[in-house]
Amino acid sequence: MSQRRSRRAFREAGIIVHENFGAIDSFEKSSAGVRMNFSKDGKRYIAEASLAAVAAGWVANTSGLNLAAAGVLTDHRGFVKVNEHLGTSASHIFAAGDVTGRLMLVPPALQEGLRSGY
Repeated sequence: MSQRRSRRAFREAGIIVHENFGAIDSFEKSSAGVRMNFSKDGKRYIAEASLAAVAAGWVANTSGLNLAAAGVLTDHRGFVKVNEHLGTSASHIFAAGDVTGRLMLVPPALQEGLRSGY
């Protein structure tokens, strides 16, 4: 389900949806259910709810790999761009698993690694 459809479904069910909190510092139990401490634009905030659902986007940890020197292109989030055969923009380099930003789970990553043949 897309993010937009999920938001719409939650709101139609009467659930209040808040987004883009910034950096979540901690969660703690409160009398209402849960308290979230967060920071945004240099300020600290608190939000309380009976339930909190958190969905976080993943950022690639590729900045220290100097991929540009090898001719390997990355997307706007730092993930390695691959074709359907897991080939990168450098013809002799393949990428599999989390570094591609696709299904970021162990079983698919293992299958991709086996499929690439390296």
